[in-house]
Formats: sequence, C-alpha cells, structure tokens
Amino acid sequence: EGSGSYLGKILIRDYFQNTMPIELEDKFKKKFSIEYSQVLNSVYKKRFPNKYLAKYTVFLSENRGELYIENVLNEAFEAFVKNQLSVLIFDKEILKVGFVGSIAFYFKDVLEKVLKRNSYKIGNVYKEPMDGLIKK
Repeated sequence: EGSGSYLGKILIRDYFQNTMPIELEDKFKKKFSIEYSQVLNSVYKKRFPNKYLAKYTVFLSENRGELYIENVLNEAFEAFVKNQLSVLIFDKEILKVGFVGSIAFYFKDVLEKVLKRNSYKIGNVYKEPMDGLIKK
C-alpha cells in the first residue's frame, strides 16, 4: 500500500476498467499507449513487475490537483496506514514515522495530511536511503 507499484496498479486498473475520468484517460492513453495484453505480459511474465507498475506513477505527479489523482494518493496512503502502521505498537505522541523512497518524497504533502488525520506525526522523508546517512 502506498508504493509505486501499488499506485501504478490502481492507475492501470482504472484505465482499463474505464473508471478514470475521461480527460485523464485520454492523457494516460497518449502518454503510455498501452494494450491490456502488454500489461499482462509485463506483470506476469517479465522480471520486476513492481518496477513496471511503478513507472506509471509519473502520471500522478504530472496531473496533481486533479480530484481523481488526489483521491488515488489519499486512498493509497490511507490503506498504508490501516494495513501497515496501525498494526504496529508504538507511542504516536513520541515517535514520528519516517519514510525512504520517491513516492513518499514526491507526495509528502498528501502523506503528511493522511498521517495527521490518523494521529501520526511525520518524521524525516528521504528520496534515497543514502540521503539520511550522508551529512549535508
């Protein structure tokens, strides 16, 4: 939940099930021009299906502000909180939740709002693992 592959899967699903708003569907089609068989082959027969799915997340950042896009991000991060964070036992008043990865980095604003809504505090957010280890 909340990963690039998770978000990419949502975009592809909505595109092929025609639940993406038509104007975004047109943009998606022009940008990627993919066929359903191509997706199935890439996900089930090729190596690194997670990377394949994650490549579609660039569409999210290119279309920020669209209600559909913001909803996809919110729902993905809410699912992350529900299924990953809520099962951990720690004092939310003391400990902050930190993240490493481009999804958290580029969509930090949405992630932070979702965390706050669920009574969590956001900690450091790094794009790359080394960013937190290298003194700047």
